[in-house]
Amino acid sequence: MIPLDDPIWDQLSCHNISGREFAEILGEYYSGSIPADEDLEEDLLQCACGPDVYDSSVAAAPHLVHLASKCSPSAAAIMLRFAAIAIAEAARDVDQFDPRLTVPLPEAARIGEIEGRKALESPELDETARDDMELSLLALSGDHAGYWQELEKMWAELPATVTVLTAPPPRINVSWGSDQSSSYTFNSGQ
Repeated sequence: MIPLDDPIWDQLSCHNISGREFAEILGEYYSGSIPADEDLEEDLLQCACGPDVYDSSVAAAPHLVHLASKCSPSAAAIMLRFAAIAIAEAARDVDQFDPRLTVPLPEAARIGEIEGRKALESPELDETARDDMELSLLALSGDHAGYWQELEKMWAELPATVTVLTAPPPRINVSWGSDQSSSYTFNSGQ
């Protein structure tokens, strides 16, 4: 596991924040400041957006697995979901990541599978969290191909959420005044 004070975090990228900021967030989690589930998910989405996996996510996966053993089952399921996608992506394209980041992943996956099974035993998880945890267990158990296949099937089943808004083109008026040294343009709002 890459220590949170290691200089490599300064070189790692995330979705919306720097690798160093991600390491600081993980440090807060270690100090016991793990936010509520929705806020935890929002924190982690700043680091890894949806299916996009960044090198900082790979570095963080062992930390997320370790932290999952110290929090509620619902928070553990969220952390393990983010760890699972990083582990599966690193397995799919290992050459994309610094070996220092990928070496700890097999052990993290092994422990993550144990923690994920514990989380599944909890009555605290709702149906969606259970489904997410079962999917994550595919990646954590080493079935990376099965994980990606199931994930892609889920994405294909999502309803199209694109809405096209139509509006008439704006009416633009340009006025040149003889007593003015310039022109002006305004949108009439129609």
